[in-house]
Amino acid sequence: MKKASFLLLLQIFITTSSFSQYRDSIHFLPITFDEAMIKAKADKKPIFLHAYASWCHFCSEMAEKVYTDINVANFYNKNFINIKMDMEKEGKI
Repeated sequence: MKKASFLLLLQIFITTSSFSQYRDSIHFLPITFDEAMIKAKADKKPIFLHAYASWCHFCSEMAEKVYTDINVANFYNKNFINIKMDMEKEGKI
């Protein structure tokens, strides 16, 4: 019984922590750009693309300081289809 109660409390903590993290930052959907285009058309929303590179200082600063601002996050989560792409991998033509 104690083990079951502990596991239930652990699950609630993990779920709450995950939700809190989602709520306080821009939620980037794990979809391709083509899928985002389809979703944007269906939802009648523009796409916000965070194009980044691992070596880009400003990309990291935006992700850590701007995208986690609750006002920014709420606005973008409500009004945009948010996706991100690693330009070193996905941005090659």
